[in-house]
Amino acid sequence: MNLHKKVLSIIALTFLLLIFILAGMFKKTLLQNFITLEEQLTRQNTERVVNTLQSEIDTLSSFAMDWARWDDTYNFMKRPDEAFINSNMVDETFIDQRLNYIALVNTAGEIVYSKMFDLETEEEQPFLKSLLGHLTADSLLLHHPSFHGTSGLLQLPEGLMLITSHAVLTSENKGPGMGSFVLGRFLRENEIRRISKITRLNITAYKHSTASLLPELVPARDVLDGKNRYMVRALDENRIAGYALLDDVFKMPALIIKVETPRTIYLEGRTAVKYNLLSILLAVALFTFIIILVLDRLVLAPLSRMDSRVHMIGSTGDISVRVHLPGSDELARLGQTINATLDRLQQAQEQVEHSRQQYRAIVEDQTELICRFDARGTLSFANEAFGRFFDTSAENAIGKNFFDFMPAEDREAVKADIAVLSQRQSNSTFETQSTQDDGRIRWLSWTGRALFSDQGVFKEIQAVGQEITGRKQAEQEREQVINELTQALAEIKQLSGLLPICSHCKKIRDDRGYWHQVESYIEKSSEAFFSHSICPDCARENYPDLYKKETTDSGKQDRYVSEKG
Repeated sequence: MNLHKKVLSIIALTFLLLIFILAGMFKKTLLQNFITLEEQLTRQNTERVVNTLQSEIDTLSSFAMDWARWDDTYNFMKRPDEAFINSNMVDETFIDQRLNYIALVNTAGEIVYSKMFDLETEEEQPFLKSLLGHLTADSLLLHHPSFHGTSGLLQLPEGLMLITSHAVLTSENKGPGMGSFVLGRFLRENEIRRISKITRLNITAYKHSTASLLPELVPARDVLDGKNRYMVRALDENRIAGYALLDDVFKMPALIIKVETPRTIYLEGRTAVKYNLLSILLAVALFTFIIILVLDRLVLAPLSRMDSRVHMIGSTGDISVRVHLPGSDELARLGQTINATLDRLQQAQEQVEHSRQQYRAIVEDQTELICRFDARGTLSFANEAFGRFFDTSAENAIGKNFFDFMPAEDREAVKADIAVLSQRQSNSTFETQSTQDDGRIRWLSWTGRALFSDQGVFKEIQAVGQEITGRKQAEQEREQVINELTQALAEIKQLSGLLPICSHCKKIRDDRGYWHQVESYIEKSSEAFFSHSICPDCARENYPDLYKKETTDSGKQDRYVSEKG
């Protein structure tokens, strides 16, 4: 991958990473703020519904207290009569105040008056027996430790009821109390709808005892308890619900109110995040395009031209070519540095070429055979002397195997000598012979040196060969002479020992019993040859008239000379 693609890839990855980070930040910060605001608003709506329901209880309690703090009611409890009932407990009272139940209970827990009323049919209905257990003398509803009486929710088999109870006193709030005035209103669908209209919210009420039967309410029931009275949970992408738990007058969980609202804030927040992210995306894309354009014009394009130029120099090997980049920035200075480096490299190459030519001339002028080869014997260099000796050229020798230029019987020994070379013992000397086309045998003495890199890795072997054919011939001739002399000495040694010789004629008897003249026996048994002369004694004895005695000047030696001169 070239630099241009790498830069584009890095910028693209950076762009995607930036978008990912921004999306995460928006989701975690901005969108989360919208979600938090939505939850707060949902909780406030739920609290508003609970407050509205509590306001209904308070209104019912206030109406009951007005009746309980009234002299007519007080007197009726003292002396019950039909006139009070006929004038006050009419159907219009139930309808106007949306009452389902009115009861007057004396201090002994006896019901003095009670009436059940159906608001839907607007007719009186039979008394509910389930209320009897809550209207006894020891019931909490009939005990009034507070001036405001007792108000709240009452759980009945027939449904939840808003109930309130106040002590019956005089209009001046004096006693003694004559009993309790009890009012009740069922919390049914029509009442929930009325509260929904008041609050303009979608409200659903569930009895706590049946909440576990609905899967939707199980999470709310598990969370809501004495400490957590409210809970907010998103139902899906478009709906959110707030839940509230209300206790009855006995402080037992009685009612779960669900307030469901559309997720307007969340959807608006998500839309805002989307548009903000899109705006940033466009801004980053524009910024990226500008960066790529600037980089391509100021950096990548000049670098590409420089790369092409340098690649051409490297591929052609022509270091006389130069890199031209206009301007005075870092890239232009880099081009100038490359040109300066090429100048120095060209100078160095010229010096190396000059040194190589000198070295080549020295090597080629040598009469010795010089070559280099690797561990397998492949020649990488050979001088002209090498080529002349083996009747080839130096160029043709390169690439061939060094061991092919020697007899097969010498190769293994030479390879063994070379194999033991190391940095400690880098030299080896060996001799080889070569048979020429005319049948002549020529001898070479080689000195091999192993060459290693700075890291101690074997590179190749340099071998210098010198012809020793003359020396070998001299050695062979010397060996031949030595052999002949040895044989002569052996034959001369045969004359030693006891020789049978005739005491009269001086003939010598050989090993086979034949008699020979002394001269012929010695000539036959050695390389000595005889020439005849006469000793002084024999001359004096046999030729006295021809020789006379003469004393030398020194007086120490006599010699006989012929009188004839």
